[in-house]
Amino acid sequence: MRDTGVELTECDREPIHIPGSIQPHGALLALAGDAVAQASANAHDWLGAAPEALLGRSLAEVFGPEGAARIRQALELDDPRAANPVRLEAGGRALDGLVHRHDGVDVIEVEAAAEQTPDEARASLAAFRHGLVEVQKARSVRSLCDSIARSVRELTGYDRVLVYRFHADWHGEVVAEARDESLEPFLELHYPASDIPAQARALYRLNWLRNIPDREYRPVPLVPAAHPRTGRPLDMGLAALRSVAPVHVQYLRNMGVAGTLTISLLRDGELWGLIACHHNTPRALPYELRASCELLGQLFSARIGAAEAEEHRDADLRRAETLAALTDRLAGTRDWAGELARDPALLQLVGASGAAIVAEGRVETAGDAPTPRAIQVLAARLAGHPLPGGLVATDHARDELPGAEASGVLAVPLSDTRLQWIVWFRPEVVQSVNWAGDPRKPMEPVADGAMEVRLTPRGSFALWKETVRGHSVPWTAGDRRAALDLRRVVAEVVLRHAEEIAALNRALARSNAELDAFTYIASHDLREPLRGIRNYADMLREDYAGRLDAEGTGMLDTLTRLTMRMDGLIESLFEYSRVGRLEMEFAPTDLNAVIDDVLHSLAHQLREAGVEIRVPRPLPTLPCDPVRVGQVFQNLVHNAVKYNDRPDRWVEIGWREGTPPVLYVRDNGIGIPARHHEVIFRIYKRLHARDRFGGGTGVGLTIVRRIVERHGGRVWLESAPESGTTFFFTLQPD
Repeated sequence: MRDTGVELTECDREPIHIPGSIQPHGALLALAGDAVAQASANAHDWLGAAPEALLGRSLAEVFGPEGAARIRQALELDDPRAANPVRLEAGGRALDGLVHRHDGVDVIEVEAAAEQTPDEARASLAAFRHGLVEVQKARSVRSLCDSIARSVRELTGYDRVLVYRFHADWHGEVVAEARDESLEPFLELHYPASDIPAQARALYRLNWLRNIPDREYRPVPLVPAAHPRTGRPLDMGLAALRSVAPVHVQYLRNMGVAGTLTISLLRDGELWGLIACHHNTPRALPYELRASCELLGQLFSARIGAAEAEEHRDADLRRAETLAALTDRLAGTRDWAGELARDPALLQLVGASGAAIVAEGRVETAGDAPTPRAIQVLAARLAGHPLPGGLVATDHARDELPGAEASGVLAVPLSDTRLQWIVWFRPEVVQSVNWAGDPRKPMEPVADGAMEVRLTPRGSFALWKETVRGHSVPWTAGDRRAALDLRRVVAEVVLRHAEEIAALNRALARSNAELDAFTYIASHDLREPLRGIRNYADMLREDYAGRLDAEGTGMLDTLTRLTMRMDGLIESLFEYSRVGRLEMEFAPTDLNAVIDDVLHSLAHQLREAGVEIRVPRPLPTLPCDPVRVGQVFQNLVHNAVKYNDRPDRWVEIGWREGTPPVLYVRDNGIGIPARHHEVIFRIYKRLHARDRFGGGTGVGLTIVRRIVERHGGRVWLESAPESGTTFFFTLQPD
């Protein structure tokens, strides 16, 4: 069939609430005050007078004084339907009157009064009571649906009674069924949302019952067509006799259904589903029996919320236990993000296959999660995504969050800035949905072949399977609550840690003050006696020159050397402590200028050692503290020259591109065994005797690491004995 371009939403615009006609199994009168303003064309069959003869007549003239009094009494109620059925007589027959008010107009519908034998009445009452008991004792949604289907069929005798539940997109699914064994099952079949368009759903929400005793009825018009007072067609949203749209009549024909009764099922005032009763032959039910069905539907509607809550209670209890265990474990750790990612309870909490925590500048993952880079991209998209209910929950993330590497995403922000997230993932679940026929409604051209088309209902309701891809198992309300609860727990843990860190910072501030005092003592008070010892040693050497033998002179030289060694250690300790406390002054820095200054300060040492300095290409300009980075290069070049006993010494200073760029200082010196690659960065740690490569305090590389880390970078080396050494470092986080 060619595509006509006509949308199925045209069904939603059909004015089914004002059909202008009724079904013929009763008559209808619309009032203006106490007088008849409109009457159905079949009034003579039910009221003994033609519609034109009834217009303008009072209620008492039509139904007699007693009947009129009963109608007026009903109309005095807030909802006149509470008095139905009103017992009336007209045209020599007993009638059931159905009174309602809608759109400011009082309406009276009449049907034949029920005629039941005592045995039939007792059987109906017994079936109704049994239905009440069955619905009341059901505890799960499934048992509730099964019991209402069985009870309504027992009460009404329809060939098939099914419970039809709406999904979020308003397509329906048969979730329970009671039927004659000769009929094919409809259980678990799905029906497209267009089968019950929006305006039909609005009427089901407004009116609990919809009865069509015979689909092949001949519509009965109203006389006049418009209400005299409003000037509009009568709104029949509450009318029991309201005529049926032609497309729905054809729909029933295609299904092979001759008579129907539909009962609305509401949850918290919203349409949850329908009880649909089908009969293969016309079937009329008296009002009392229909009212009993309505009461069962109302009882179901009152129970459905409790049944769903009871169904979810066990899951909520399990989530609460899982959350409590998580809370206990998080309370005992400072690395809450890492602990959370390592705990299997993170995935169990919401039934996820993977999870990620984006916090404190890092990404922690658990289970089957995307790569950290993909998660960072997702977090950036989430930052601009709407947060209904304070979170993001989707079972088709690839459509809603382009680039997402999972079908299901549940994400909660950990801060108002939306820079920190907990995200859970679910994989795609390929589903096979059973439809009652092809859900795409066919189009048919009009007889003259014009481009206009008309909508027709499906001609076949045979099983039609559809494979649905790209969706995960949906996130439940319980999953959402658990995610928000975990966010609250994490917020409390982070706040508590923040308070602990504040206390530690206060203690650290006191320690820094004490360290400042110690540094002052070390650099002034300790140096003063050292200078005195050295001065006295020099004085002894001068005053007793010629009187001291070689051993005495050697002792004085050793004493002088030891004081100089101690002074160097104190100076290096002072420098190390100062590097940790000084504020870095970052600025775009031409590293070539830094290298020029370093080489100038080391020029004498380089000339004496005969070292060749190589700079293969100009160094880049990077944001850093130029003074402190100069210290890094100076220490590394100094060590490269110092620990090299080759005749052809050289030192290379260079860099390689990357994110961030990697700087290096390479030499062809003695090298360092792999087992010492970490040891050399410890304070005062030396690998060689001082008499082989000269003095030194063992603090230089410790200071190098501290400066690099203050820049957010890292330092490492590649080296082996007699193969030279290359120190690498970065000045930005990787």
